[in-house]
Amino acid sequence: MSVNAPAWLYTDHLSGGGAAVMDVRAGRGRWQHLNATAALLWHRIIEGADPEQAAEELTATFTSEGADADLVRADLGALVG
Repeated sequence: MSVNAPAWLYTDHLSGGGAAVMDVRAGRGRWQHLNATAALLWHRIIEGADPEQAAEELTATFTSEGADADLVRADLGALVG
C-alpha cells in the first residue's frame, strides 16, 4: 500500500499488514509499531480522513466481511482514543 506521508514522518511496511512509523520533528524519533488494523486506520488518516470517519469506514469494511460490528467498533474506538 502506498501512502503519501509528510516528509517528517518515516514509515515502513511490516509483514502481516502492519506498519512502523517514526515522527522525527523533535529531532530524534522513536519507531511506533502498528498491527494490521491500526496500520489500516493510520493510512486512512494520512489520506485525509478524520479518525472517527476512518474508524467508521473500516467498521463497514470489516462487518461486510463477517466481523461482529460491536467488537470492531470497540477495537477501533480504542485506537482512536
